Amino acid sequence: MSGDLGAAARERRPGRGAGVRAWPQRGSAGGLGAAGRHRRLVGGAGLAAAVTLAALAGCGDLPRSGSVHAGREDAAVEQRYIQAAAAGPAAGASPDQIVEGFLQAMMAGATDDFKVARSYLADEIAGTWDPSAQVTVYQSGEAPVVAESATQAGRITLTVTQVGRVDEVGRYGVLAPTSRSETLELTENDSAEWRIAELPDGTVIPEDVFRGDYVAAPLYFPSANAQYLVPDRRVFPRQSAATEAAKQFLAGPPAYLTGAVGSVVPAGTRLATDAVKVTDSVATVNLTSPMARASETARATVLACLTETLTQLPDVRSVALEVEGAPLAVTASAGLTANPPALAGPFYLGDGGVWRYENGTATPIGATEAASSWESFAVDHTGQRFAGLRDGHVEVLAGGELMVWELID
Repeated sequence: MSGDLGAAARERRPGRGAGVRAWPQRGSAGGLGAAGRHRRLVGGAGLAAAVTLAALAGCGDLPRSGSVHAGREDAAVEQRYIQAAAAGPAAGASPDQIVEGFLQAMMAGATDDFKVARSYLADEIAGTWDPSAQVTVYQSGEAPVVAESATQAGRITLTVTQVGRVDEVGRYGVLAPTSRSETLELTENDSAEWRIAELPDGTVIPEDVFRGDYVAAPLYFPSANAQYLVPDRRVFPRQSAATEAAKQFLAGPPAYLTGAVGSVVPAGTRLATDAVKVTDSVATVNLTSPMARASETARATVLACLTETLTQLPDVRSVALEVEGAPLAVTASAGLTANPPALAGPFYLGDGGVWRYENGTATPIGATEAASSWESFAVDHTGQRFAGLRDGHVEVLAGGELMVWELID
């Protein structure tokens, strides 16, 4: 957008002009209007106190005498997390107000499928913006800074202190607090309203919202030797955790697990419906027709993986499989172990190789002169194979044979 058009827009909408401002982490969802931009929602204990006072104010006099009666057994109140709410853009909002409202709308994205957030975007990108590409988690006690360019209308720089990140497959990584900035470009639509026209895929939310709106659970894949279920920890939006977990499982194991796990899901298999339905703690996973051609062993393995995965979620106790809405019979047992017992230990490096200390006795279990000079090492679940790091090489000891692999940057 040219500078002349930007100037004309600013003349139509008197305001502060360019500047830098910290945006409250929580506030009226749209974040529009002078009062709304500085309003904060009450959170945590403050919110509980406010609700309690409001309730007492409407109760009249509290009883101070009388007999004691047992309460109803069903009167327990389920503890719920607080969800953010969002409103769409207001007419005449300036570029920085649009970005502020968009930040609030992203907080509610896990509960409304980012419907409100998309209303802040230009029509050209509203349907292609992918909020699930990544999640940038910023420090809760430090508000994002929205800076409007002094030289180019519609250019906004958003800066946050990043403390975590969820990648495209749902892995969450904790990061040392680091300043991160993104540039957003806004344009005016046919109604002379500012909308975001360029922004990176993904969402930006504070840590407290992230912890309330997302849930951690491992995906389970069958081990390459078809003996174990191998966990791969992920995080999912709480409102659609069962659906997203099933989709990630059907997508297959990630590249970093190549060689460690396998997949028995028939090619082309995906969810036959938009969501995994959870009723009476039973998650029904409705799959497309390729699954009907799976062998009995493959069906049992898929059911075992999905059961172990989805029952980690708080509202799922069992899993049923369907193909295009019809129940899928699973008569075999996968026979996979989800949590194999840990090896007795501890293990340590000593003279002559790897030793195990158990019940007051030290026993050499990986005796080799090469192993005694390892800088660090690992033991597999059988206690029979060892991998050590020495001089930039990985050495694997199995069955008395030593193999050397060179690390490549």
